[in-house]
Amino acid sequence: MSSVKRVLIKIIILLVIINIFLLVYIGWEYKDRLFLSAHFGGAIDDKAGLSQLLSTSKTEQNEILNLYKGDFDIFPSESRLTGDLQIVFKNRYDISLNQIVLTFYPDWLNPPSKGSYVKKISTDGQDISFKTSEGIIYVSLEQPLQPGQSMILDIKLDINLPEDEGRIGCNKHALWMGNWIPSLAPIRDGEWVYHEFRDIGEPFFTEIAWYEFTVRAPKGYTVAATGQNQGKQKHIYKTKVLARDFALWASKPSFTYSIETKDKKAINLYSYNQLKDNKKVLDAAARALNYMQKRVGDYCYDELDIVETQLHMSGMEYPGMIFIDKDRLADCSTIDTLIAHEVAHQWFYNVVGNDQYSEPWLDEAFATYMADEIIYGESVRDSVSQAIADDKRPITIPIHEFNTETEYRKVIYSKGKYKLHQLKQLLGEKGFSKFLKTYYNEFKFKEVDNEQFFNFIDKIFEKKIGAQARELFSQ
Repeated sequence: MSSVKRVLIKIIILLVIINIFLLVYIGWEYKDRLFLSAHFGGAIDDKAGLSQLLSTSKTEQNEILNLYKGDFDIFPSESRLTGDLQIVFKNRYDISLNQIVLTFYPDWLNPPSKGSYVKKISTDGQDISFKTSEGIIYVSLEQPLQPGQSMILDIKLDINLPEDEGRIGCNKHALWMGNWIPSLAPIRDGEWVYHEFRDIGEPFFTEIAWYEFTVRAPKGYTVAATGQNQGKQKHIYKTKVLARDFALWASKPSFTYSIETKDKKAINLYSYNQLKDNKKVLDAAARALNYMQKRVGDYCYDELDIVETQLHMSGMEYPGMIFIDKDRLADCSTIDTLIAHEVAHQWFYNVVGNDQYSEPWLDEAFATYMADEIIYGESVRDSVSQAIADDKRPITIPIHEFNTETEYRKVIYSKGKYKLHQLKQLLGEKGFSKFLKTYYNEFKFKEVDNEQFFNFIDKIFEKKIGAQARELFSQ
């Protein structure tokens, strides 16, 4: 045998050994990555989100793998965003579907003079008829979508942004967009679940999904959004991320301030005004992030972005992103609690989801309570006014039970925080700590409702404790 043949044989044997090693040690995760990539036609960029997903069973993966794939252009001078959204939807229910229901907040917030900001919906190159009413889109299907079947909706969007102080808006420097995507309404008990939009609270209910987006702004702009930018230019944002929504911000001029936590999580503060107290904001966010990771569970992304906006409230949470009103950033004297509340929402809203219309306390009461712990420590002694403590309405009621935002916040936020403090007293510090961690792990990347919440307490504690918790929260 020639020396050349011997060398070739050794190389082949070495390659075989390397392949066996890869198969044994990393093959299963690689196989899952290939499965997800093939299913959605692209690489998975969000490592943290993927690792969380791969830790679930195949059945659970199928429960959350819808995909929103978007390609959009921003035209700031026209206060406008246009582009194409593709929704890959699987009927994972045991009923056939004759229509698809989407919620679309922009149509309700700033209605176009005629029709909808959704200009066309098609599938397989064929236009589909749809109708809109008060921000709800009803898409008719010629053939029912059977259980287990999938379809792709191609949606053409042309959205005008209001010069408004709200979740979607713009000014002469920046634009910001939250709750702007046509989103699949969840299905529960064989029915589509959607709600009327209201000015009180956050009337939204979305399920976890993959978001693969490219957003382009004119050169000179900085774009920030949910996820991490996989592109190399500030004015072009590309990402693929596991989330409950996709928020977007763009500005010219823009100022960027950054910090890294001890766990190597990047926290970025983006603004269109220079911020003298930027360090205070970043330090508050780092403190909250570190505390929540220790107290509840890992933060599911590698970065958190905080952006300057104009809101009719102080702040608003989105996956991996927080909107803060410009006036609160100009005067940071009381910003610690606000930042703590919005950071806590990354755990209670984004990862552990809920119907924010029907059961808003499941995220707001938790975020309010955890903000107090972040600021004052685990030994915090809750205090609310007697009027709030004595309010006869339970915290488990929906948004439409309230007539004003003040009334809503008094019950859902303040009384909700008070009830969680009472739950900690019932369970004891050790029991409450166990509850927070196991609750988060049980429902991460899922949605929880009132009954599931109380059933979970039954599951990990004595039935007697569960009965006491039910009684506690009914008052």
